[in-house]
Amino acid sequence: MMVMMMITPNLKTINELYDDFVQRNPPEKPLFGFNDQTITLGDLRARVDALTGHLAQLGVRPGVVVGYTLPNCPEVIYLYFAISRLGGCALPLYPMIPDRGKVGLLQRANAQLVVTTSQQYASLKEASAQTGAGYQIATVDVHPENGASLAGPLPADLDPGSAVLKQTPPHLPLLIAASSGTTGTPKSVLMTQANLAAEAYAASELVTPFTGDCPPGYSTAMAFPLSTAAMIVVSGVMFGGVFMIFSADVSPVKFMQLAAQWKADSISVTPAFCEAILSLPMLDSFDRSSIKRVMTGMDFLSPALLQRLKAKFPNLNSWANGYGLIETSDVIMTAKGTIPEDGVIPSTSKMTLVQGLGNQIAVRDEAGHSVPVGGDGILYVQGPNVVQGYLGNPEETQRSFVDGWFCTGDVVRNEGDGSITLLGRQKYLIKRGGKSVSPVVVQNHLNQLAGVKDSAVVGVPHPLYGEMVWAFVVRQSEDAVQLKDVMKHCRAELANYMVPDQVTFVPEIPKKPGVGKVDMDAMKALAQKELDASLE
Repeated sequence: MMVMMMITPNLKTINELYDDFVQRNPPEKPLFGFNDQTITLGDLRARVDALTGHLAQLGVRPGVVVGYTLPNCPEVIYLYFAISRLGGCALPLYPMIPDRGKVGLLQRANAQLVVTTSQQYASLKEASAQTGAGYQIATVDVHPENGASLAGPLPADLDPGSAVLKQTPPHLPLLIAASSGTTGTPKSVLMTQANLAAEAYAASELVTPFTGDCPPGYSTAMAFPLSTAAMIVVSGVMFGGVFMIFSADVSPVKFMQLAAQWKADSISVTPAFCEAILSLPMLDSFDRSSIKRVMTGMDFLSPALLQRLKAKFPNLNSWANGYGLIETSDVIMTAKGTIPEDGVIPSTSKMTLVQGLGNQIAVRDEAGHSVPVGGDGILYVQGPNVVQGYLGNPEETQRSFVDGWFCTGDVVRNEGDGSITLLGRQKYLIKRGGKSVSPVVVQNHLNQLAGVKDSAVVGVPHPLYGEMVWAFVVRQSEDAVQLKDVMKHCRAELANYMVPDQVTFVPEIPKKPGVGKVDMDAMKALAQKELDASLE
């Protein structure tokens, strides 16, 4: 097991972090496991150097946008650092996006080079030709016919280091990423070297050991697709000294096989992926004894989900969850805790700002005034993690970014000392009879009831209350829990105005593609349809 190498926020660019990391660690240091293969720092450095040379030969310089669409593979990590060293700007594209969709995104970003696999090359080239796209396409593996390749030896007279930036401006663009669309239409942002360096520190803090039994270094099996902006977090995990384990196949079955094969100490997954794992009929057949920690992000992590994980992972003793948005370059706040033997988990929604980076938070009411400690309001953030605005969208930029502060649109309770409790998105907060109801609070309470597998809560227009509280509940089995059980459970501890006015049992909660967030708009439409039908 390796020695944990912590990073401190004194280096301001990804290039500085990369150079410092490779200089301070021996070449034989194991960095990550891909399928059955162990990748060392020496392997990483050699491949990054080679890709740097190939990209330089293809004209990548500061400001050049390089799009790439690759499956989970080590080349994603190598390519990210190679683009960074040359001052280029990366545009990660999920491989499952249709080719015409990829071409549109590449054209809007003014990409000059696109990197893909030989399997995707022909169809992407055809779609690009149909729209008159002018970028060059290269592959990371075999040399395609009439195309470029980043594989193979470099020309003998080419010095890869000659094109590497001697000094990297902190505000040099490094990555273009798109939001998940939870606040409306997905929006693109431009992240700088400074944004992503700050994020590397924040991500490193998220995975820092925080319990007494945690070894000086550990491994984590990752279910995030690396071909997307997940590389934002991966660099911080790597710089933090955590041995990462991943595969080309990110299915729940393959993930559990991989975790058992490598005897991973931790799993790094989204809450939705946890649900997928727990739904596996053959879960008990996998060796889960090595797993002691779960680290999540991209969505709320409920106490009930942790309780169910604890029931299936006997040695699970701690958890961590990251909060952030694409506008904050991902993680900006974290929550961590331990899991008692009885599995009873306190609130998991209290988030604390990652310290030492210069980021700040403020909680304000709808008029923009500060909310005192203990009050509820909208979360604003500013600092090195926060991007400057949205690409090609000045109206939304002006609306969301004011005087250096970004309005997250999340309703929170101000806990003081840089901490908040997440209550839900502003657009989904339920206004019932003049009171504000947090769907997250009601949902977490529902999920604590024995027999409830999952739930979601939305507001539906009501002539008397303004909105009514509508709960959708997924039962572990049809006879596991009944309506009377749900209502009794809610009335026992929730304020009267928070108790659901309507409960509907459903086979599953609709989720959005990608990281699997609850599709609140679909839930609201389902509730409205059921309400309309009852009035006919």
